Amino acid sequence: MKPHQLCHFFCSNALEKGFTVAEVANIAGHSNIHTTLRYTNPSHTKMIEKVNSL
Repeated sequence: MKPHQLCHFFCSNALEKGFTVAEVANIAGHSNIHTTLRYTNPSHTKMIEKVNSL
C-alpha cells in the first residue's frame, strides 16, 4: 500500500468511527484541515443512515 493510500484509508476510517476532522488532521500530522479533507470520502451508506435518522 502506498503512503497516500494508507493516509486515505486511515482518515476515511477514523472519520467513519466518529473522529472529528480536526482530530484526524492532528493525528495524521496535517497542519491544514483542508489537507485532511482531500483524503476523506464519506461513505454513501453512512450518509443515508444519517439522513434517515433526521
